Amino acid sequence: MKSPWKLLILALLALSLLVPRSVSAGDYVIDAIEALKASNVYVAPGTEGTDYDTANKLEKTLITDDNIVLVMLPSDALVGTDLYTIARRISEGLGNQKTIGLAVGREVIGYSLILPEGVASDKMMRANSVSHNSVAALITFTQNIHSYVMYNPQPTLVPTPEPTPTPRPTMTPIELPKAKDISWPVWLVMVVAVLAVVVWVFVTIKKNARRVIRKQSFAPLTVKVDMISEKINDIMDGKVRRELKAAMQLAYGLIDILIDSPVHLGLAEEQFPVLLSNMDRQIVALKKHESGRQPMTAKLLAEVKGILLTYDDLFLALQKNDPEAFELLTSVYSSSNTMVSTLGYLDNDSK
Repeated sequence: MKSPWKLLILALLALSLLVPRSVSAGDYVIDAIEALKASNVYVAPGTEGTDYDTANKLEKTLITDDNIVLVMLPSDALVGTDLYTIARRISEGLGNQKTIGLAVGREVIGYSLILPEGVASDKMMRANSVSHNSVAALITFTQNIHSYVMYNPQPTLVPTPEPTPTPRPTMTPIELPKAKDISWPVWLVMVVAVLAVVVWVFVTIKKNARRVIRKQSFAPLTVKVDMISEKINDIMDGKVRRELKAAMQLAYGLIDILIDSPVHLGLAEEQFPVLLSNMDRQIVALKKHESGRQPMTAKLLAEVKGILLTYDDLFLALQKNDPEAFELLTSVYSSSNTMVSTLGYLDNDSK
């Protein structure tokens, strides 16, 4: 009778060794922090939607001296915690000196204490809105941060050195100089310094006020881009839908550039609202064709799609304020006018 019991106990012990130990969220965070001390990318083994080349794809989006780290963890890392807490703990583990792009399963978040509040989160939300998976969202997030930093340079972070305690010397009374003892060159330097501070404060206040005014003036454009983005989601043609989503991301970036610009940007500022209106009408025309409410001829359909596939290049040229954008604008307007004059197809108001 003893032998069967011994065999049963040995079998149970063997099975216990085969059962994988559970991994807590804390374990994932610790592993990520340790890995990120030597690399800017960490993809946890077994993360959904990843393969052997995922880390390499993410690494290629980063540039030298980047303050960005990209992390991918499996969805069970959220057990007992939340996305924000994981991002904050990783940031703390890296001394809060990095911008974090984090994907846990299909959920993503941007977190940073070295950028203005809300910037990282906003750039990740926009990236996720035009991405079909977590890897694409992290890549687009990196591009969005690069674009933001290009137009909003951040100061170089230098660790504050630890002070070395030194014996305090015996203080001796110091006789301060009297006004009559200060020479006129010293007075002149002091006056110039005070004036410089006053001018700097004035310029800063004026710049901030101008930015607030420009942000308010471009608010309708942001609403317009939001509305167009919603319409794009219903387009059946996959290629056109993907290209237009990329164009919308560039449109958001262009609005940021317009708001931050201290001067009028000419071509981009004048023609961008017109292009958005044309784009909206052309999208409505394509959706009517796809729904069968107002079919197009094959030639006209090809022309409409050709115009829609051009907007990403056009918005990119406008972001750079490239003079060659004039030629591209002429092409888009010419094609649009051809459609209107030939069949009167496009509505005056988008629906």
